[in-house]
Amino acid sequence: MKKIFLYLKLSIVIFSFILPSFGQEVQVLESKYTIDVDRKLSIESAYKEKDHFRNLIYDEISLGFSEARIWIYLKIKNPTDHEQSNVIKFPYPLHDYITVYEYQDSKLVDQYLTGDLTNFDTRKIKTNTFVIPYTIQAGETKEIIFRIDSDSSLNIGMQFLPLDEYYSSSSKKDLFLGSYFGAAFIMLIYNFILFLIIKEYIYLDYVTFHFSYLLLQLGLNGFAFQYFYPTFPALNSYFIPVMFTLANYFSMQFVSSFLNLQKYTPTIDAFFSIFKNIFLLTLLMSFYMPYSFIITVMVVLSILNIFSLFITGIYIWYKHRTVGSKFFIAAWSFLLVGALLEEMQDLGVIPMSSFTIHGAQVGAFFELALFSFALAYRYNIIFIRLSKVESELRVLNKSLEVKVEERTHDIDVKNRQLSMEINKKNVLFRELYHRVKNNLQIISGLLSLQSRRIKEKSSQAIFEETNQRIKAMALIHEKLYQSDDFESVNMQEYTKNLVSELRQSFHTEHLEFNIYCEDIKLNLEVAVPMGLIINELVTNAMKYAFPETQQHQTISIKMYIAENDTFILEVHDNGIGIDLKKLKEGFGFKLLESLAKYQLKGVVNTYNDNGLHHQIIFSKGLLL
Repeated sequence: MKKIFLYLKLSIVIFSFILPSFGQEVQVLESKYTIDVDRKLSIESAYKEKDHFRNLIYDEISLGFSEARIWIYLKIKNPTDHEQSNVIKFPYPLHDYITVYEYQDSKLVDQYLTGDLTNFDTRKIKTNTFVIPYTIQAGETKEIIFRIDSDSSLNIGMQFLPLDEYYSSSSKKDLFLGSYFGAAFIMLIYNFILFLIIKEYIYLDYVTFHFSYLLLQLGLNGFAFQYFYPTFPALNSYFIPVMFTLANYFSMQFVSSFLNLQKYTPTIDAFFSIFKNIFLLTLLMSFYMPYSFIITVMVVLSILNIFSLFITGIYIWYKHRTVGSKFFIAAWSFLLVGALLEEMQDLGVIPMSSFTIHGAQVGAFFELALFSFALAYRYNIIFIRLSKVESELRVLNKSLEVKVEERTHDIDVKNRQLSMEINKKNVLFRELYHRVKNNLQIISGLLSLQSRRIKEKSSQAIFEETNQRIKAMALIHEKLYQSDDFESVNMQEYTKNLVSELRQSFHTEHLEFNIYCEDIKLNLEVAVPMGLIINELVTNAMKYAFPETQQHQTISIKMYIAENDTFILEVHDNGIGIDLKKLKEGFGFKLLESLAKYQLKGVVNTYNDNGLHHQIIFSKGLLL
């Protein structure tokens, strides 16, 4: 195991040499550093003792979290015959203070202070990292000393670049990070919209976890300071601990929901509940304890959290072989590798390199995308099951229609006495509608039994809504076989019975219904979609129109014949109304449009008028 770790560290050290980049024409004569543990060394003493500094070796400059002060001495020469404009870049963006001292002929000629605990304007080049520009004349030798004070991780890496080369590489880096953060936010917005549509809280857990993690990445990369609070550098000491806590807290919340830990492993779920409280306690301590201590504790806890969640996913897959656990292991592996590289760099276990700097972003992006695919797959499974039920219902209806046609044709072919023929026809229709009603009730019962086995409330609600639509169709067939007239449905009587059914289903006896229907009768082909429309509008009003505190709750249902060769259906509640844009994006409104607009050729008008008001205008040609 030690050999593997040694080989891993050696490989990363070799790749870390990619990090320091030297301009082709600048000659670094000396590069040294010393660690001032007591922070007592002055600039004068540091300059005098520079010859005793240690040579700067790149695999020894990740010192982890330390309160020591670092002095870096550079001696740079321009061997060319022309002036050069160059920069020295510190890729790590979280140094508290960097004091720059510039010497010419052993004399201090310039000095200034920057860092992420100073205003952003102190940076001569406005970027998220620390970039120190300098000009060096032809044949000139320049000495520069950096004093770095930080309670954060001491990751001391440098790049020596010509100014134009820096701007070129900076634009590429900004394009990479901009693409990463932009794509991530688009995926979060997409999944938040899905949450608003289907009201399944796993999508909200997904958004809160990844949004807090993105904010943490913005803080760790210095972008939060650059764009959110450039004149309040003290917020850096609080922003990162807060985002660390929220990212880990919501990660446990999301994983618990995604893997359904409460169902499969309630003991582990309870453990993560305790772990979440530990992070909250650490966050409270961050306002009283030194930053270096708190951030070290949070990094260690974060590593434990990432490993614990990963092992939990493997355990769920091994024990239960769920589809979600397979997605989780694949997605979390990317996040695990990226986060471990970054956090082990901060602890000083491995040196800083381009892998440790950008590994967290790359790993998080693939993890974000894979979890988004997993949630989309979850939604598709639910949708496919509902589509299958609806398809089976359509096949059943078509089969029943074929049987009706066959039996009617047989009766017509038989040239019997008129009275016997009429009697048989009536018996046939009565039997048909009775059987259709019974079959629909059987399907309704099966859906009710199936919904009791579903634990997720959002999926259970979908089954209940489908069940209620089936009951609405069954009620039409019941009215037909109980009536002497087998070809028409009295909408006044049907609407009252449907409302009574809905009252019993939703236990809303306190609701007041005003039902007014003129003498309107519809045949079966029109009555079924019309019944589904009334069922959909009244159900939505009963579920969403009224806050619990509202005393007087009324739903009005009107169906009347207008003067301009139309008849109109109106459903109006006195509730709180709704955002019409969100309403029209929902499944219920799309079903309403499908039935009213495309099947019955009606015109749908929906607006807020002391509550939500639906008005649907149909042609008189639909009436009997």
